[in-house]
Amino acid sequence: MVIEELFRNGDELYRIIRRIPVHNFVEKKSGSIVPEAFNLWKEHLGADKVLKQNETFIFCETVPDAVIVE
Repeated sequence: MVIEELFRNGDELYRIIRRIPVHNFVEKKSGSIVPEAFNLWKEHLGADKVLKQNETFIFCETVPDAVIVE
């Protein structure tokens, strides 16, 4: 049995792939986020959305809306 963690943000529902602390993406000298590292992780994980909660980036996959098939 696989239990997935879901996160609701407004009207959207996301499946959480991984949580990574923000400090892992910060360049020590400038204190700014390194976009290349951020984008590599996003691509590697297959995330289509990244949310920030406190000091953590949440890499997510959008859960599509249900479609009723008749």
